[in-house]
Amino acid sequence: MNQVSPTNHRTGEQALEEADVYVTKIGGTRAAELQSNADLIESRREQGKKQILAISAIRSTDERYNELTHQIVTDREMEKLGKRKSGFNTTSHLILIADRLQEGDISTAWLVLDRIEECTKEIVAEQVDQDPSIAEKSEAIHDLNITIADVLDELQKHIISDNIGKVRSVGEDRLVQTTNGHFSITGVGEDLARAIYVQYLRLRNQQATEVREQDLSVKVFGDEPQEFAPDSHEREQVLDDVTAEMRGQIGELLQTNDVLVSGGYYPGVGSERGYSELTAALLAVAAKELNQRVVCLIEKDYPIRSGDPRTLENTLLVKRMKYALAFELFGNRIAGADSDAVHAPALEVLALNKIDTVVFNPADLAQGTTLIQDFEDEGLSGVEIVASRSIPDAILISSSKMLGPGFLQEVGGWFKDCDISIVHTPTSEITLSLTFNNGQPDADQIAEFETFLEKRYGKENISVKPIPRQSIVYCLGNKLKKTDTLLRAGIAFRSAGVEFRMGSQGYGENAMVFSVDDADVEKTTKMLHKVCVEFADSSIEDILQMTL
Repeated sequence: MNQVSPTNHRTGEQALEEADVYVTKIGGTRAAELQSNADLIESRREQGKKQILAISAIRSTDERYNELTHQIVTDREMEKLGKRKSGFNTTSHLILIADRLQEGDISTAWLVLDRIEECTKEIVAEQVDQDPSIAEKSEAIHDLNITIADVLDELQKHIISDNIGKVRSVGEDRLVQTTNGHFSITGVGEDLARAIYVQYLRLRNQQATEVREQDLSVKVFGDEPQEFAPDSHEREQVLDDVTAEMRGQIGELLQTNDVLVSGGYYPGVGSERGYSELTAALLAVAAKELNQRVVCLIEKDYPIRSGDPRTLENTLLVKRMKYALAFELFGNRIAGADSDAVHAPALEVLALNKIDTVVFNPADLAQGTTLIQDFEDEGLSGVEIVASRSIPDAILISSSKMLGPGFLQEVGGWFKDCDISIVHTPTSEITLSLTFNNGQPDADQIAEFETFLEKRYGKENISVKPIPRQSIVYCLGNKLKKTDTLLRAGIAFRSAGVEFRMGSQGYGENAMVFSVDDADVEKTTKMLHKVCVEFADSSIEDILQMTL
């Protein structure tokens, strides 16, 4: 197995071997694979590992379930993604139930609930039928159907006229008030998955016990549920409260149980994108605070590699990375170079609490593992990872007033008012380049922005030019400070025949960023990967001979 990172240091395999407790987030599509997950849980138990599972709502990408997907869900996918997702997404349908209840369309809400039940029962029954560890299949399916119905009956109790117009949206969460606090409609997906897994494991004679929140909603939300700002004291207090609740249960349950199953939803946590991963991170913190040797498992199709193996040839295994590099790769709360890998809120918790995290495919250990941890510097690195993503139009601002007091603040404030986030801001004496990641200024907004600047600084001092159809290319490394790194990138661009529109490397040591036309991104990433990663041990002279 080719590799980028040093081999004479601690590896993901060693972290797995040394840990007493595995904390694993099982994502929605993988959560539908009950048999294979149960086999893996049993194998790890036989190795002497205690396990804590954070289960996402079960969903399937099987086209057989397309007909169960409600048209409104499909329309929303088309509007957001430009295409429909294959299969059935439980959480999307729970959000639809909440929306229909809010609008007073109770009949549609009940219809959607029936579809969730039908799809879930079909997925579970298929898993039982193919599982040789379950002998009495009809009885097992009957028991699991009762479990499914019991959980969904709790939701049905809240789909009533008294709750019309009273659904609260808190980020990704949808809540209705109860006499005891707040009931999460979206959190039902994780509650359902947790109950199914506990029952399924018991049917295989594998003992498993639930970890679940105990009336945390009142403590977290009070009378008025709200979304907490990412860096606020209130959010920090919520995470502390949730962790304390987990710690209290885990401390007792781990003494007599090998497998603990938690849903991915907790009050205050479920408002954030990727909340099941954040729940897994908090469970890992709770276990570590109980003096357990913990590793957090991120199970993916493949460990972290030097590029996307679906689009690049000869990608190399990245054996280790610091959390700083992980943040560059996996991104902020909106998007990074690879925003689907590990969500930033979970990374923040894992990094702050110095918890080893291993990214790998448990079904194919031959691919190797990636260990994310903070380690001592081992010298300078070159480029270890090449990644890219498309962005909305960039903007070039030219102004003789640009370096004056308050200019950047004025620009940032204007886009903040439009709810558009600025990502990159390379500057010169008279130019400012902007890229965005959660919205695209349209022609009218750009004209309004230019008018705003002209009124503020004078028409003769301002020029605003949109740069359409751009992609960002990232060159990433654990300590990206080798003196020839930028030279190698330049050779790659020359060899690819591509001119980059924007390039920057700040005082940070993990990233170089380039902007190129969308049409050039494929050949750019391929050549950057070849020159900077595959030929990393070759001299500049040899690279020039091989590429020019």
